[in-house]
Amino acid sequence: MNILNAAAHENISAAVKRAELNSNGEIVTIIAEQSDDYHDIAILWSMAASFLLLFAIAIMPDFYLSIFDWFLGGWGAQHSAASYITFIGLAMTLKFGGTYLFLLIKPLRFWLVPSWVKRKRVRARAIRLFRVGTESKTAGLTGVMLYLSTGEHRAELVADKAINDKVDSDQWGDIMSHLTEEIAQGNVEQAMVHAIASIGEILSLYFPKSDKNPNELPDRLIEL
Repeated sequence: MNILNAAAHENISAAVKRAELNSNGEIVTIIAEQSDDYHDIAILWSMAASFLLLFAIAIMPDFYLSIFDWFLGGWGAQHSAASYITFIGLAMTLKFGGTYLFLLIKPLRFWLVPSWVKRKRVRARAIRLFRVGTESKTAGLTGVMLYLSTGEHRAELVADKAINDKVDSDQWGDIMSHLTEEIAQGNVEQAMVHAIASIGEILSLYFPKSDKNPNELPDRLIEL
């Protein structure tokens, strides 16, 4: 299922072409449904739930041992230490498995991912994609990638060396701030179009159009 429709793709791709008219810079746009599945976070939460159960058993042993006795017939028989350990291990395993199955529900799993983890994962994927498809792919090292991850509600801008050497990071920060504000209002397409136009303005200041400047990177919006 596409995140944006065909008309939005065409509009964003046209915005890239316009932004590149007055600059040697090349802009790549990527939009993804999410940057990570966060299954490792689900495992960590499941482990935490399992050990919380162990802690609960430690502070309320009579309650849990009564459950154990009931499970084995309820006659109050004496059980070996090995039996109790087996019961505790089984209970922790069931707690882990139940929590993990519950966290397979994507919205719930995403809600439990800390913001700083989402930020790092989105940034990491943006950098990976940039290195594969954009970095050092232009003669003047003037590639810029605008990456939007809708699941995490985050966006990243990654630029080639020549751009990083000249453009202050605060300038990109202003663009990204406006981008996320517009997206929060529900208009992803227009937010990206406006951000692309602003990126083009900065690139035209530092890397004005020269006579020999082939189009080295795709103008179309890439959807993952």
